[in-house]
Amino acid sequence: METSFGWGGSPEEVALIASELQARSVPARVDVAGTAQGWREPATRPTSEPPAEGAALTFRNRDARQVAATLRAHGIHHLHLP
Repeated sequence: METSFGWGGSPEEVALIASELQARSVPARVDVAGTAQGWREPATRPTSEPPAEGAALTFRNRDARQVAATLRAHGIHHLHLP
């Protein structure tokens, strides 16, 4: 099974961590989704402001410990990862 974890990092930041994990033989990928954080309705967002782009790191559950260690090394902490 896979899980995803997003911490508010840009797609580029998440891609760097995914690359680091892949270099350690841990399959990981970046999932990018457009979001409108802070705005309930897209119509209420100012037209000059594009939607924020969110990114998440997706990895196998069995690699959670190694992913958590890599994230901690980058100053990213998540209580549910061992």
